[in-house]
Amino acid sequence: MVLSVLLAAFLKFIALTIFGVSVAKTVCSGIISPRIIDVVILSGLIDAIALDGVTWHLAPPPTSPQHVLFIHDLLDASIAKAGLSSPKLSGLSTVVLLMVLPSLIVFVLAFFLMGFLIRLLYDRSLSSVNKNFKRLQLVSSSLVNKQWY
Repeated sequence: MVLSVLLAAFLKFIALTIFGVSVAKTVCSGIISPRIIDVVILSGLIDAIALDGVTWHLAPPPTSPQHVLFIHDLLDASIAKAGLSSPKLSGLSTVVLLMVLPSLIVFVLAFFLMGFLIRLLYDRSLSSVNKNFKRLQLVSSSLVNKQWY
């Protein structure tokens, strides 16, 4: 358990040094205009954090809702502050596309990978499969990390 957490932290650091903070820049300046960011926008972000904490405490969802809640509350606060013209639709469409598309691609790839593994390991003993997959779980858990982008 500790090794997987350390590996995930290391990979997050590597991803930050390789890919930079382009996602944060897109969210900060690509979705709404930076000139309207003030206390109203900050209150929207606090709302997103609070709502996320409450939902995780009451019933942890199987997926990570942080990005959706963050962007939703950011848009709500910007519309409340500056009107319907404040969101930048081009930046919003880019963010939504990059939130949905990777999940769909990974779903299709996982489907074919599982089919391949079932055919490959069908005749193997359960103990040998479990032994090998136990070792590979560390690698897969670090690659599932959602903060690679």
